[in-house]
Amino acid sequence: MTESWRLDDARQTLVLTSRDARCPQIVYWGAPLPPDEDLDALAQMAERDVTGGMLDETPELSLCPETARGFPGQPGLDLRDRDGAPLRPLFVLEEAV
Repeated sequence: MTESWRLDDARQTLVLTSRDARCPQIVYWGAPLPPDEDLDALAQMAERDVTGGMLDETPELSLCPETARGFPGQPGLDLRDRDGAPLRPLFVLEEAV
């Protein structure tokens, strides 16, 4: 399931999307969108296709990229327990108000 939200002001629109209750990602940030813009279609356009030679889908770039989801870049948080072992949380969106 995908949930989308938008924030607007006079000069811009920011659209956030959460797929499968994951940490939200920005799918659009730019010039103001029409009030009736289809946010589900916008979220689908932001998804990357799996191309030839790829074993898995490209990890989404969320507001806090997670190593546990296979994000190849710098994680949003680098956490360790008291013994120094790495912690790799999987964030879940509980509620958006």
